[in-house]
Amino acid sequence: MLKLTNSFYRYLRVATDKVHVRKFAHLTRKKTCTTEWGPKLVLFHTGQVLRQKKRFRIRIPSLSANECSEVGQMSELPRPTHNHASHGGSFEISEEDHVEQWRRRSIESAKGQRVVPPDFRRWEVVRRSNSSSDGPSFKFRVVSYNVLAQCLLEQHRTLYTECEPRNLTWKVRSARIFNEITQLAPDVLCLQEVEASYVNSFYAKFEEMGYFGVYKRKTGERHDGCAIYFKQSMFFMQDHISVEFYQPRLPILNRDNVGIIVKLIPRALPRTPVVIATTHLLYNPKRTDVRLAQIQLFLAEIDRFSYYTNGKDSGHYPTILTGDLNSTSNSAVIKLLERGHVSRINPLRDVSDWKRIGVTDNCQHLSVYLNRQKGEATDFSDVQVS
Repeated sequence: MLKLTNSFYRYLRVATDKVHVRKFAHLTRKKTCTTEWGPKLVLFHTGQVLRQKKRFRIRIPSLSANECSEVGQMSELPRPTHNHASHGGSFEISEEDHVEQWRRRSIESAKGQRVVPPDFRRWEVVRRSNSSSDGPSFKFRVVSYNVLAQCLLEQHRTLYTECEPRNLTWKVRSARIFNEITQLAPDVLCLQEVEASYVNSFYAKFEEMGYFGVYKRKTGERHDGCAIYFKQSMFFMQDHISVEFYQPRLPILNRDNVGIIVKLIPRALPRTPVVIATTHLLYNPKRTDVRLAQIQLFLAEIDRFSYYTNGKDSGHYPTILTGDLNSTSNSAVIKLLERGHVSRINPLRDVSDWKRIGVTDNCQHLSVYLNRQKGEATDFSDVQVS
């Protein structure tokens, strides 16, 4: 049986599926007229998880593609390993634009458009926690958002034939994405499909507003990746790691997906670190086995990263997992996260590669598990998939 340890599972808060997964056909990826993939919002203090539902559909023609050009990246998380070459795309907004100009542009972009019903996006409470704590607490807001990389949109134009071409241009989409995120006012912002070429231009606008960002580009010749931004007025970052799922000797882990995990210290409660993780799992609907292997490896990294011991006590820091898991509610990936276990008789587990991943059925690195049993710390260099 594949399962999560009790000490780890009880500290995990999950904010997972993309908005369109439940509303539209997941297996066909048929898109409706939305200019971006919707956000997920988590209120950590109350345990309340919200998602948005889209309720409007229009038929419109397709768009034309643009080209990409090479640019640099943000942060000290540089190019992927294994000597992969990668490049990004052109950015239509000049560096001289200011935050207020972005807000005005988002308003102007709405002029002349079709009237969108007020309930086009409606917040829906999917889980509310009734538990309370006697200890110190604080409230903060987490938003997870797959912003749809522009290069991917243009590579797969047939998925967006029901969208008006103007709404699919980066000039329009970026202004609307910016406006929606600023209206949500997250304290922590987790993003997927962040195009590398826009990190130092469009996404730098959030750093101008007081956020600090960490970015991880996908391995291989991929143009997008994951990012986590947080308000520096509320947190400072104690540590962070990036996770590459690509393992060249393991067919079940031969995809270029990645994840990021950060350890944030609330300025109001400096003795209460919080771990935030985000990832983007493989899309291919037929490869649930790959997604299960990816999330198993990612959970092992979260387990290692969020674990603490001070000689007297040990356990895991509170952890929030976000991301685009490309999984339906009845999939093995979601069952693992919601129930804390997946049955050993699951046919997705009958793959010889699983024995070589180096991760136990409790979603822990084997070397980490063995060292904890002996009361020893684990050298990061020893945590490898062989």
